Amino acid sequence: MSESEFPRKTSRQKSTTYGYSVEARMDENAEPKNIDGFTLSHKWQRIPQITNSQGIGVPNPRFSHELSIANLLGYQQAQALRWWFLASLEATDFFRVLNVETRIVSHEINLEYTVTALGEHGWIHGEDRSNFLPDWNTANQPDQLAKAYRIAASKSADTENKS
Repeated sequence: MSESEFPRKTSRQKSTTYGYSVEARMDENAEPKNIDGFTLSHKWQRIPQITNSQGIGVPNPRFSHELSIANLLGYQQAQALRWWFLASLEATDFFRVLNVETRIVSHEINLEYTVTALGEHGWIHGEDRSNFLPDWNTANQPDQLAKAYRIAASKSADTENKS
């Protein structure tokens, strides 16, 4: 293969998924309150994802890399964060004083990526190939694969007998 073949685009992918965040605000007449580093005021603000040092908190969805890149949650995790936040407030004196509202905000995530082949490395051809595996162009025939494995097994046995 010649160097002029590279770089070349090998694939292009697009995907769309949805993620969620949780926002909270309190009564317009109340003074802003700092609750564990989060300032609650009369403006809608995103509640941060809270996880303690032992990893306990609202987890990210298991199979959604896109959501963790965008710092968003799945719907169930957003609901859990919303109720966890409200339960935490209820356990303090703030809840009796504040009229707190929460909402779940949906987000559309559009990803696009391109994979590009940059060059070749470790090209194997002809005499450079070990005798362990047959030439891949003809290896789809079962008898040639079986022959290659018999050769490899006999070489392995010879090596063990010598040691």
